[in-house]
Amino acid sequence: MTTPTAAPAAWDLRDALWALQATAPPARDRCLLCTVGRTRLALPMAQLRGVEPYEAVTPVPHVPAWVLGVTNVRGTVVGVVDLAGFLGLGEVPLAGGRLLVCGAGTRLVAFAVGAARDVLDYAPDTLIPVAASGPATAGGRGERFVTALVPTEESAVPLLDLERLLGDDELVTG
Repeated sequence: MTTPTAAPAAWDLRDALWALQATAPPARDRCLLCTVGRTRLALPMAQLRGVEPYEAVTPVPHVPAWVLGVTNVRGTVVGVVDLAGFLGLGEVPLAGGRLLVCGAGTRLVAFAVGAARDVLDYAPDTLIPVAASGPATAGGRGERFVTALVPTEESAVPLLDLERLLGDDELVTG
């Protein structure tokens, strides 16, 4: 004859909830690493609406040199801006490059870049403040749009504030 075993001790629900809270994964953000002129930059994925090949850009007269024209993105006419030219990061042939369609509020702009291939996940607490990074972040006009540096395996890459960039008066009025 078998003897009955003791019932397992009752679980305290508070201990179980504490364990779940303690093991929650850290918050992560994502950015797209791209080549802008001679510089690598990171753009937050939150404002990125799409990545398109650089093709079929129609020039527009009487605009600054960094405004390349307009293009059709899924039925919407979008202004195309040479991001390197606007930020003062040099000139690079854009043939074979990418258009990064970015939006904030009602504004939609396609930024032409040399390449955009890598997506990087990072924890917000790993960002390096711009003040701690020294003077060399993005250079040129881009300094005012860099919020922090994103650490990568090779180096730290300037992270652009796309909301501030898309709302910039100079970009808007050309």
